[in-house]
Amino acid sequence: MNPKVSVIIPNYNHAPYLVERIESVLSQDYQDFEIILLDDCSTDSSSEILKKYEHHPKVSHIIFNEHNNGSPFQQWKKGIALAKGEYIWVAESDDVAANQLLGALVMEMEKSRNIVVAFAHSRLIDKSNKQLPYGWHDEDTNDVYVTDGQRFVTEKMLTSNYIYNASMAIFRKSAYKLIDTDYQHYSYCGDWIFWIELCLKGDVVEVCRVLNSYRQHKGQTTLQSIKDGGKWIEMGHVLKRAADLLELTDIQRRCLRGRYTKRFACQKVPNRTEVLTLHSDVFGGSVMDICYYEFGKMFNFLRM
Repeated sequence: MNPKVSVIIPNYNHAPYLVERIESVLSQDYQDFEIILLDDCSTDSSSEILKKYEHHPKVSHIIFNEHNNGSPFQQWKKGIALAKGEYIWVAESDDVAANQLLGALVMEMEKSRNIVVAFAHSRLIDKSNKQLPYGWHDEDTNDVYVTDGQRFVTEKMLTSNYIYNASMAIFRKSAYKLIDTDYQHYSYCGDWIFWIELCLKGDVVEVCRVLNSYRQHKGQTTLQSIKDGGKWIEMGHVLKRAADLLELTDIQRRCLRGRYTKRFACQKVPNRTEVLTLHSDVFGGSVMDICYYEFGKMFNFLRM
């Protein structure tokens, strides 16, 4: 009998956090799962750590890449292809889960086959597990919100990636089979377009409990994307794809362009000229576009 959940742990040079991550999965209150361990040619001691779990009954696969593929999202695709579970949890190798996370999310997913994504809230921690004094979701309310995917993406996913850490979410594998796999070709924003496409396949559940710890450290892909400016190029692709998927009206597109033109103008972007050349229709709007955005906020054009 197949496990209910497949837990994919994609790793690259996270040896200092790897044991804690794997043990936080093995310690889940909900135990109907398999673990798929993937390593993208790490240069630290990750392989030695992973090999210690080779014969663990919960571990179904350990795969070591011979060459680094340069994208965490290609690792996601590889793990999903191996997954036997109905639900999938991409548990990033430097994060930590509360014991109740998987059970809480599976319980919500089981309530309706139309639910394609369920996610909990996260706190931010540093390399020593100390909670950072900032974050997006720092308090438990125990509320549970079920939202139609179209509305969720329009209201939550156009301003930023609201599901900002894969470790906080699980999703239905059958829904994944319906989405475009172009996300794997991204280096930085693949998760953003991944969640947008997936959420549009059904309903989304937000569990307002802090059950995930999202680690912040110098080795993060997110920090590298800001440093080299690669994030902005990929953001442009994501936003244009999202606008097409949502079939936004001309006014909504102008609101979106106004928002990101205003944001772009206020940021230090290393490759500003390149970004504007590629995505002038996203980041190079006019003063009138910004006015549309500001005016649109009052009338809830995009809930931005």
